[in-house]
Order: sequence, then C-alpha cells, then structure tokens
Amino acid sequence: MHWRTALFLVKILSLCVRKYSCVTANNSFLSLNPYLEQYALLGTEGSQCYADSLHFQNATINRTPWALQMLDASSKIPSSLLTKNIVDLGNYDECLAVHDDGPRDDKHIFGKYCLVKATFNQTRNDSHEVMIWDFSQEWTWSICIPASCSASDLIKQLELSLEGVADKIEEVHCKSSLDDNGPDFASWSMIFLTLAFIVFVLAATWIEYCSIKIPYQPANSVIPSFSLITNLKVLLNTSPPGCMIDNIQGIRVISTLAVYAFHRANIYYYLSIVNHSEVVHKLTHSMLGMLFLNGILAVDSFFLIGGTVLALSFTRERKAQIEFSYFKHVVYRYLRLTPAYFFVVLMVMTFFYDLGDGPFWDLSVGAGRDLCRKNWWTNILYINNYLPRVHEESCIGWTWYLGADMQFYLVAPLFLSALLKNWKCGVLLIAVTCLASCSYIFWITYIKDYPPTFILGYNRPKRLQYQDDLYFPAHARISPYLIGLLLGCLLNHHKENKMKIGFWPRVFGWTLSMIIMVTVPYGLTFYYWFGSGPLVAALYSSLHRPLFVLAISWVIFVCDQGYGGFVNRFLSLQLFQILSRLTFSFYLIHIFCMEYDFATRRTAEYFSYYNMLQAMAFEIIVLLLASAVLSLTLEYPIIHLNKLIMKKKTEDISKFTQSLEVVRSPPKNEPESIQTPTITITVSDGPKC
Repeated sequence: MHWRTALFLVKILSLCVRKYSCVTANNSFLSLNPYLEQYALLGTEGSQCYADSLHFQNATINRTPWALQMLDASSKIPSSLLTKNIVDLGNYDECLAVHDDGPRDDKHIFGKYCLVKATFNQTRNDSHEVMIWDFSQEWTWSICIPASCSASDLIKQLELSLEGVADKIEEVHCKSSLDDNGPDFASWSMIFLTLAFIVFVLAATWIEYCSIKIPYQPANSVIPSFSLITNLKVLLNTSPPGCMIDNIQGIRVISTLAVYAFHRANIYYYLSIVNHSEVVHKLTHSMLGMLFLNGILAVDSFFLIGGTVLALSFTRERKAQIEFSYFKHVVYRYLRLTPAYFFVVLMVMTFFYDLGDGPFWDLSVGAGRDLCRKNWWTNILYINNYLPRVHEESCIGWTWYLGADMQFYLVAPLFLSALLKNWKCGVLLIAVTCLASCSYIFWITYIKDYPPTFILGYNRPKRLQYQDDLYFPAHARISPYLIGLLLGCLLNHHKENKMKIGFWPRVFGWTLSMIIMVTVPYGLTFYYWFGSGPLVAALYSSLHRPLFVLAISWVIFVCDQGYGGFVNRFLSLQLFQILSRLTFSFYLIHIFCMEYDFATRRTAEYFSYYNMLQAMAFEIIVLLLASAVLSLTLEYPIIHLNKLIMKKKTEDISKFTQSLEVVRSPPKNEPESIQTPTITITVSDGPKC
C-alpha cells in the first residue's frame, strides 16, 4: 500500500487534536495498533469536558481499567477497507458501561457513545494507484468520549484533527447511559391503553367461549366483534369474498412478499457490511438480486388490485340498482383503514422507541418517533405522499402508498360513473388521464436527468428529488389504478357470460405478457451495467409501470375466464385466501422488523444470498405472527363494527322510509291524476368487499 494511504488512515483514526507523551512500546495494550493515538477531547479548555478528557488521558497512560475500556470501545482501523467496510461501530455496550468509580471531587466519568459520519477528499497519487478513498467519500465510525462532552465538542475536535483530509463532518450522534430515562408519560399512556384493549379482547373471547347468548342487536354485537374465536374463523375462512376474483388473492400475497423482499434487499446497502462493495454488484448482476430489487413493481400491482376490486363492487351495486352515496363511500373506506393504521402511528410516536437499543437506534427509531410526533396528521388525512414536501421527513415513510390509494379511491367514482354511462367516453377519459400522467413522468425524467426508476446506490440527493417528484405523488402513479378500474368493469361484464378466447390469441397474449413481465424488471440490468441516456431513461420511467400492470391484468382476466390452467390453480390456492387477509397488517409493520435488526446491530455482517434468505425466512414468520395478532385484535373487529354502523344506519333510514310510504287505493270515483304517490327512498348498503 502506498505510504500516503497509510498516512491517510492514521489521520482519520487519530482522534485527539494534539499529540501528548507517546505511549511506551512496552504498553502491550496500546501497541496493538501502531497508528493509534489517544482518544481525548482536549480542545475545550476550561470546561468539564476538558477536565474529564485530561483525566481520561492520564488514566489511559496509567492503564486504568475504565479508561482502557473506553479506549477499547472506540473504533480502530478496520480490516476489509478495500471491500468498502466503511462503517465501524466499535463496541456500543462497552462504551455505555464505562464508569469511573474513583473519587475525583465527587465527579464521575461515564461513557458516551458517538457515531461520526464524515465526507473525505477523493485523491489519486501520481501513479494512479487506486486509493482507499476512491471507493467511497463517506466513512462512519464510533468514538467513546466522556459523558460531559457534547456532540459539538466532538465536532470541534474532529474539524481540527481532520483538517485538510475531511471535507465535512456530516453527522455526529451521541448517547450515554445517563440519557436513558425510560418511557415518558405518552409512552406509559399508550402502553396502558394497549394492555386495556388486549384485556377487553380476551374478555370478549371468554364471553363467546362460555356461550353466553346475546340477542343479535347492533348494540349487543360489539362484544362478539372483538372475540378472537369469531375473528379466527374469518381469518381461516378459505372462501374469497363475494365480489373478489379468486386469483387476485394469490397476486396480492405475492406482491406483498415482493415489496418486503425489495425493502429487505435495499436495507443491506445501509447496513454495516464487511464486503459492502459487493452488495450492489451481487444484487445487480444476478437473476435473484434483480428479482429482489424489482419487487418495487409490486406496488403497482397493489394499485391495480385496488382499482379492480373497487370497480367490481361499484358496478355490481349499480346493476342491483343500489343508489350510490359518496359520503358513505368515503366513510366506509376511512373507517376500514384508519384504526389499525393510527395504532401503528401511535406506537411509533410512543413506546416503540423503548423496546430496543443500539448504535443506530436513535438515528433510526428515535428520528422516526420525532418525525411522527411532528407530522402524524399527514398520515391520518392520507396526504403523506405529498406532505411534508421532503418525504424523508414523513412519518412511517412506506405508508405513502395508503395516501395515494385513498386519493385514487376518492376520485374513482368519477371514472366509474363515466364508464357506466358511456363506455367509450369513460375509456377515453381514462386513456387521456393515463397519457397525461405518463407524459408528465417522461418530461420530468428527461429534463432533470432522473434515473429510470428507483436505483440502488444512486446519488442520494438526486434520489430524494426523484422520489419527491415521481415516486410518491399520486398524479405520477395513477395509471395502474385506472387500468384496474377498466379491468374490474370487464370482469364484471363477463362474470356470467365468459369471453371465448381462441387458441392463438391466448398464445399471443400469454407470450406477450410473459415477455413484458421479464423485460420490465430485468431490462434494468443494462442500466446497472452500462447506464443509459436521458431519453431511454425517460421512456422506461414513463412506460414500465403501465406495461407491467397490463401484463398482470391479462393474467387476472384470462384466469377468471377459465383459461388460466395451472397458473389459475396456483394463484387460487386456499393458502393464499388465508394469507391475503393478513397483507394489510403485514404491509403496515414489515419495515419495523428490518428497522429493529438494523438499529440494534452491533457488528458488521458478511453479505451473501444465503445469509439474506435466512434472515428473510425468519422475519417473514415473525411478521406473519405479528400481522395475525394485529388483524385479529384490531383490524377485523373494526371491520365488523364498520359494517354494523353502516347496517344500523341503513335500517334506521329504511324505517323512516316506511313511515313516509303512503299506499292508498284510490277511490273508484277519484281520477288517476290525483292519486296519492308512493314515496320511496333507496339506501345503499355500501361496498360488499
């Protein structure tokens, strides 16, 4: 290695501003690393931090156990630098356990663990030998300092010691054992309410188990709605809802797992990985890796399914001559999604932070708690895909999908009404809207030189801009939902009279759909390998989602028409009917499992497909169990109550209608023109799915 490289490493890992008396060679502990200098913040003269740092330095020279423990907990020059092992976490627990028990004016030193992230200069030597800093400009390492020192003290120290080497100290986050005050009042309140609710659910279950007969009245049906016995029967029911296509449930489950796989693969880019330089290469240069990275397309499958199910319900109600109530349409959906969603938001705002600890815990879970306490209202109003404008500041960022889906749900009756009144005009309206959305995506991608889609390891500032402009906004994601509305209307139209599709049209349709479903995700391989110009990126960005959902739409349609064969049998498995009832809860909480693993991780990991699949298998089992608990205790009971409220409201209006009905046989001498009319009021029963 070139001598400049060695000097560079020494400079980075030497974390004291000045060099005091050298440690003698016979000090075996300190001579383990020839480049190690004393970790002491001595640039804050006159402060308690300076006094503690000086005491730490002297104690280190005298080989006092607590000082050696503090030094040992700090990062050293790690191995595997050439494979981009640029995150060194030191020893988190060892640092927080530091405590100076010796008397020193009744003052004690406690350890404070600090994570430092810095950007370094990129330089090559005259012989163009590849240097360490060619692999990355950012490096994260840990320093154990006295608890009396602050992050600003450490930043001041680092700016002096790394002058001329580091461009910028990006972040410094510190934590000591003195900062751990336990759950606050809000957390204890939420814990109490959660436990009280669990007791209520168990009581409702016990009541049903004891077979206490309760008259079936809406007011008395509340308790059975919360019974685990009742809700477990709903979960294990293998029959799809009346307005649901069987194969859609299989696609829903596969799409949920695909989104999970994408997030799990993506998080490896941010973990402390020994062979970090191989993560992107392995994921982008293999069939399995590209499959994981393109799981992001499954979000569009969700939009497609959402539009399809709504169209099926809407068109069948119109056929049954049930009057549409927009107010009821909105309220039903809001009550269907919000309780479980809001519980998760409250959990993040309160006690989830107190469930773990680790080097990245404050950076991840703590930051998420603060953001939710600030921006929770955007989630409850379902506008979190637009506000806050910088999506990185949003609460539970992955739930942007629920905001977009709710917005599509609100405008869907406009398109469905147009389709039912005049099919051609409705199709034209949808086509124009899709064209406008695709044109917007094309233009923004082209003029701003955005990547064709979400790219692993892409330039972070530009990636964030891309997400805010094209990934989260509803107007850029509406095409799959509108295609779903068309598909739902077609499925309902051909529900009784199945469409006859000839052999060669079926071959052509299946071939084309398979080509699209393979080309759209794996076509990105060429971008990862060779890059692309702005025109190609804009074309892919604007067209890949509509094309992908059109291919999925073909599969759903032909399977429903009886031409799916083994594909339909697989997608209609009874197992999928059960698992599909957990997908909403699974989606809400799936990131928490990864976040917990990421934020509590103490050491670097070696990336391999075996390790990743092993972690995924365990997490999926845990998530399914947690999803079942959330669904059985909160999601399903609220669905039952929602239906009871709607039914009660319908019955009350029906009674009012009956009181207004005047059915009178006209007198024989009374002309027909003055017969008393019959007054009727038609009330919608709401969506059946």
